Amino acid sequence: MNGMRELINLVESIENMGDEGFPIGEIIEEGKLGDLAKVGVAAACIAGTPGCATQSSYDTSVAPVTTGQKEVPSDRQYTSMSEPRENAGILVIRRDKGLLGSGCKKYLYIDGERVADLKAGEGVTLYVTPGEHIISSGWSKKGLCAMSVGKMTERDFVIEPNQTRRYRLSTGGAGDDTIQPTAF
Repeated sequence: MNGMRELINLVESIENMGDEGFPIGEIIEEGKLGDLAKVGVAAACIAGTPGCATQSSYDTSVAPVTTGQKEVPSDRQYTSMSEPRENAGILVIRRDKGLLGSGCKKYLYIDGERVADLKAGEGVTLYVTPGEHIISSGWSKKGLCAMSVGKMTERDFVIEPNQTRRYRLSTGGAGDDTIQPTAF
């Protein structure tokens, strides 16, 4: 288990390197790693995935809107939808915690607008105009997380004025992402 924690820490530190990320693809392409090192990198990436589906991070002992889950800090929220508005629908989106994908942020979009970057176990409350919307989620495009670029999950929903809708972002053991309704 310590090896998995080290791998997660490595991925997190690589992701936080900035926009350029860690150029592992370039290093491999340019032949800077030997065959044994390539196998090691592949094994390390694969070792963290089997049997590691995410799990709900909701604390059901408290009110659903304030789940006790860590809120996404304001520096990773990019929208005015995070400010309460009269007659808005309340959209609560939580990312599950768990090992799989925990070193990578999930980009969250509403109607194609990037609204927040969620780490594992974090959530965000948004105030959206009533009507039809689409939630989209995709992986960060930095470092090792960029290997999942192009994988976008979407779900449509309708929300009424002052209605609260709750969704969770989860990742299954096979790396399949879902956005699903939740009561918590």
